Amino acid sequence: MAMKVTLIQRLRGKLNSYLALVKLGAKKYILDLLEIESRIEELVAKTVKLAVSKKRAIAFLKNMLSTNSAWALRALVVVYNSQTHSEKISQETSEHNGVGFTGCDAGILSSLSLQYLETGRLSPKQMELVFKKIPKYAGQVLALSDYAKLNKFMA
Repeated sequence: MAMKVTLIQRLRGKLNSYLALVKLGAKKYILDLLEIESRIEELVAKTVKLAVSKKRAIAFLKNMLSTNSAWALRALVVVYNSQTHSEKISQETSEHNGVGFTGCDAGILSSLSLQYLETGRLSPKQMELVFKKIPKYAGQVLALSDYAKLNKFMA
């Protein structure tokens, strides 16, 4: 009988040890899930913040590109330089790769880009055209920009 009690006590001890390990494992699993959930919430918040920041940056760029000569001319050159070599030579959009000028703007904006690169200036009438057309490329300009520097201007 004493042997039976000792065996039962040892089994209870082992069972309690196993239960403690299971509880510890479950606790760790729950803590891991909570940490993952917290990280997901942080990533969602950052994604939303970035989307708002991107919209804000594009709105800022569109404003600057339609009113500030230095910004508009820099954007004109940046978008022109992002075109493929063949597009620069032909002054037409031949590749639909999401960069460079659209088909209807390629001829005139490529011509204005080359003129600006060669002479360093455009006429007031040409600048009016640039102010009118270049804001639609704000997304490309943003993608090619140093976001940290741009953020300083927006502050």
